[in-house]
Amino acid sequence: MRVCLVLPELRPSGGVAIAVGHAARLRAHAGFDVDVVALGGVGEASAGVRVLSLADAQRERYDVAVATWWETLPALLELDARRRVAFVQSAEERFYRPEESFERLGAALALTAPVHFFVVARWLENLVTGLRPDARCWFVPNGIDKSLFEPREASVAPGGPLRILIEGQHTLWFKGVDDALDVVSRMREPHTATLLALDPRDAPAQEGLAVIGGLRPDEMREQYARHDLLLKLSRVEGLPLPLVEACHVGVPCVVAPFTGHDEVIRHGENGLVVGFDDAGGAAAVLDLLARDRSLLRRLSVGAVETMSGWPSADEAAAAFATALTDVAEAPEPRTAPTTAAAWRRWRAAAEVARTERDEVALRFREHEGSIRWLEEALERVIQQRDDELEALTSSRTYKLAQRMQRASHLLRR
Repeated sequence: MRVCLVLPELRPSGGVAIAVGHAARLRAHAGFDVDVVALGGVGEASAGVRVLSLADAQRERYDVAVATWWETLPALLELDARRRVAFVQSAEERFYRPEESFERLGAALALTAPVHFFVVARWLENLVTGLRPDARCWFVPNGIDKSLFEPREASVAPGGPLRILIEGQHTLWFKGVDDALDVVSRMREPHTATLLALDPRDAPAQEGLAVIGGLRPDEMREQYARHDLLLKLSRVEGLPLPLVEACHVGVPCVVAPFTGHDEVIRHGENGLVVGFDDAGGAAAVLDLLARDRSLLRRLSVGAVETMSGWPSADEAAAAFATALTDVAEAPEPRTAPTTAAAWRRWRAAAEVARTERDEVALRFREHEGSIRWLEEALERVIQQRDDELEALTSSRTYKLAQRMQRASHLLRR
């Protein structure tokens, strides 16, 4: 079977790593010939995986082509493929703030394309099947290299400061890194903190904070083993692999209730769930774990136990291969339902935009009197300053000073 995965680029990220990992392992399965298209430029993806430009891939014919991000869907539709799939790793429209309306709408419309879907989490499966009952959706979990992310020898340090690992790219607002740093700064018990980012440049400066980034998987495992807990206060996630990796090593997690957290974290068993926007409460939880090492140890043991049934990387690749085989034989989604779904999402976005405009207009009307008063007051101040300037320039003293200044210039010549 000929398969093509379309990636936005090859720069390191969680989603890219998962897609490239599937591509590399698929080549080990008999009957799979896999290409990767990198829209951001051709480079090295992984051993044994051929990386093509879009122009080169357009000259090929594939059994199944897979988009891995909403911006790769137009390229997917330009490929010669019998079947097309969107590999959904999160609700991508949530990555954008309200003012980024075009990006939000584009990501939302991606789920209306005439394709089938692979998803990495059960909550995404519920979302996609609810929005697109006409399409097929396969649950393909993210696996992990269990030979690498194995339990550490000592589950928790017997004493000393609480060693906190914060994971997330600080330049992405929805990763909640600033929230996590705020929480740590409010702690009363002794602690150390390390920020682990994909790209550590321009990281926030905070006293006592160590910043590292660009680590290989084995270096990631070493960092997990050196810390007592992982703190992750994201706003949006699909299925965050750092939680899975940390728990495999025996590191409990303190997390916000972002989407997908409950597919890994069991409150009180392998981690603790704190509320959004409650820095004081989250800091109190960390202080509790700093004091109560027996609780921290129980969570560490529970972290390893709850991961016993998690799929390995090879098992996840096998599930991905099975899904590809199934989708190659599945009928294509009908165009009419996908078009109708696109119009529904567009109308919903338009209604939101109209509501926001109406709210702005309402706020303006509510404060219109105050705005006009401020405008009139500003005009009076400006007029007063103009009058004062005119009075000054027309005074005898000012005119005399001007004549003296001109005379001084003439004498210098």
